[in-house]
Amino acid sequence: SNIPQKSEEESKTHYENADFWKLRYDFFMKLLPIMSGIITIGKIQYEEYLNANLGLPIFYLPMVALPSYLPINQLPYEHRDIDIFFSGSSTEYRSQIIKRFTDLGLHVVTTSVRNPEYLRRHFLERSKLALGLKLGPTTYYLSKARAHYYLTRRCAHFFEAVAEKTEFDPYIDFSYHPDIVTATVNKLNTTCEFDDKMLEDFSSAYPYQDVFTALNDFFNNS
Repeated sequence: SNIPQKSEEESKTHYENADFWKLRYDFFMKLLPIMSGIITIGKIQYEEYLNANLGLPIFYLPMVALPSYLPINQLPYEHRDIDIFFSGSSTEYRSQIIKRFTDLGLHVVTTSVRNPEYLRRHFLERSKLALGLKLGPTTYYLSKARAHYYLTRRCAHFFEAVAEKTEFDPYIDFSYHPDIVTATVNKLNTTCEFDDKMLEDFSSAYPYQDVFTALNDFFNNS
């Protein structure tokens, strides 16, 4: 039931190839003289840019909920035939976790980031739970794009907790259990439904109108 993902070698190249990141850094530094400002969605990165004294205005852009986002119309719970859905790059850690789920007889569907949106939506409609796995056991950062997607599309989800603190923390369903497999199985023993109040509270805390007004001011003043 799994869609082919990136090979382990491809994933390793992306995340563990120091030359790749050095090349990105070098190109970034070459572009600095023609930049008028920097926009980042990461609070930690925003602070690091400020501390780097690059001589450019820096803008932190919180991710917001837009009215145009279409919710995932999940099937009635009793008709969802997929226990766990995971979308993301394959790493050794993630593969081991997925294997433990399948060894328990759970129906798991995984897709890579290269798969089209309509397939992701199709599988999510049939899924009891969308899982947010860390890249590895010591991963520090939250996958904010994944958290934002599941929150703003109203998907029942469960994320491994990370050390990084973000604006999503009060609105995402995190597992703080030392074993994500045990915690997920326990959660699946209940009815996993999205809590609409989480999105309502997130939208109230980060009104998109205010964020875009501030962004427009940044453009006009940079």
